Amino acid sequence: MASPFNPEQAIDAQSDVLPHLRGEDVRDPGDEIDLALAACNAGWSQVSRYGGIPPFPQTEAYVERIRDRQSNYRLRG
Repeated sequence: MASPFNPEQAIDAQSDVLPHLRGEDVRDPGDEIDLALAACNAGWSQVSRYGGIPPFPQTEAYVERIRDRQSNYRLRG
């Protein structure tokens, strides 16, 4: 199982989630990255159930925290 605290494993896990976002019935599609982050934290079933980012304080904070740190990440080529 991938650890959300290991950047390499977490990024790999997110890349597995993103393809599933297309074609899913999400009432508020929002940003695919936000939905993938929410799915990583709460599970895709919850994202699907609520039609977007679930209204869980932990999940909302997780998405915001990762997005706030986004400028610190860089791609390695």
